[in-house]
Amino acid sequence: MRLLSYSLWGNDAKYGVGALRNVDLAAEHYPGWRCRFYLARSVGADLRRRLAAAPNAELVAVAAAGDWRSLLWRLHAAADPRVEVVVFRDTDSRPDGRERAAVEEWLGSGLPIHVMRDHPWHRRPIHGGMWGLRRGALPELPALLAAWPAADRWGDDEDFLARQVYPRVADRCLVHDEIGDGRPFPVPRRPRHHVGMVLDEHERPVADHLEALDRALAVSAVPSGKGVPA
Repeated sequence: MRLLSYSLWGNDAKYGVGALRNVDLAAEHYPGWRCRFYLARSVGADLRRRLAAAPNAELVAVAAAGDWRSLLWRLHAAADPRVEVVVFRDTDSRPDGRERAAVEEWLGSGLPIHVMRDHPWHRRPIHGGMWGLRRGALPELPALLAAWPAADRWGDDEDFLARQVYPRVADRCLVHDEIGDGRPFPVPRRPRHHVGMVLDEHERPVADHLEALDRALAVSAVPSGKGVPA
């Protein structure tokens, strides 16, 4: 089984609408894969019903209301012995062809871990919704999760990944990161777009995220030795 693994809690439309949209897009970009949602009890009945009705989705109920610590739930998919490959994703970002091509290149590489960074603010070693692994790549992950003193704050999951996961896998990763020092993505960037782009329930991106991307790409387009125009 190949999975896209998500955590979902609360009733913010950005995440609920995004989850439904991602199920549809996964059928297009990841045919044969399944979307697994680790659902808090705070997720509404209608959203549960609609997700459960999707032929490529499966739900795992978690007996908690959900908070920022819940982002770690999606990592438990790696311990499922039926799962050959799992990629961890966010419900407020959309799968697309650029991401999918990068995943295919990773799968063809034979390396056990995949990491993507595609924006100047993607500077953590691993971003929570932009990585994946093969079965058996990190067998100690359940024990690491159990020992982690999770905190209800944004970024706690990426602290876990930076401190407990990345040091164990850094030499076994395929990293797509053409803004940084990684491998270029195999598919060209669409204008004003990046993998992992945060979108609201109306598919609108965050304005300052786009502005930061525009600035970084403008600098990278300046010929070597010319400097940045005043």
